[in-house]
Amino acid sequence: MRGTAILFWLNRVCGVVVLVGLGIHLYVQHFSEPNLHLTFERVIHMLHYPFLFWLDAVILVAALYKALYGTRSVLYDFAPLHRVRRVIDFGVIAAGVILCALGVDTLARVSRFLK
Repeated sequence: MRGTAILFWLNRVCGVVVLVGLGIHLYVQHFSEPNLHLTFERVIHMLHYPFLFWLDAVILVAALYKALYGTRSVLYDFAPLHRVRRVIDFGVIAAGVILCALGVDTLARVSRFLK
């Protein structure tokens, strides 16, 4: 399988991960205990559970991949030269790594907020 086919396939997998992950996230955060109102403290408390922390991190990574893959595809439409496409690839990868690190770091800091 060529590299672009793998990227396309991974985009589809990330779509399923986001869909299923958001379903689990919505159920646990909003519908599992209908008598409790969603507050900042409750969200922080839920992030103390490792499963929910990692679920949110996986949703973040999958959503970032989908967004950046779409951005890359749009930019490729305007970049016929191979050199320009390599610059686009580097920029998208750099943005993905930076945004992923910032997002997971933010989740980790928020989860330690009330400890």
